[in-house]
Amino acid sequence: MAHYSKNSKLSTEAVLQAAVAFFGPKGLGLHLTEQQKKPTISCCIFKGSNHVSILARKKGDGSEVELETGLNNQQISDFLEKI
Repeated sequence: MAHYSKNSKLSTEAVLQAAVAFFGPKGLGLHLTEQQKKPTISCCIFKGSNHVSILARKKGDGSEVELETGLNNQQISDFLEKI
């Protein structure tokens, strides 16, 4: 299992929207099994042939994003570039 983190200019909600588009059924095909949205912190979990857990905390005008996954590094790098 690998852990990644990044500061993003996107809001926590926008990070989750990007995650659903990238990892979800219309992206890598994982199923969204959990999603929680709050004003300062949001998280989502995808499962399928692999898993991705994403936590986005409000930080300044953007967010701090943490990912935990078993996906390969290139797929995660591609997502982190988008956010």
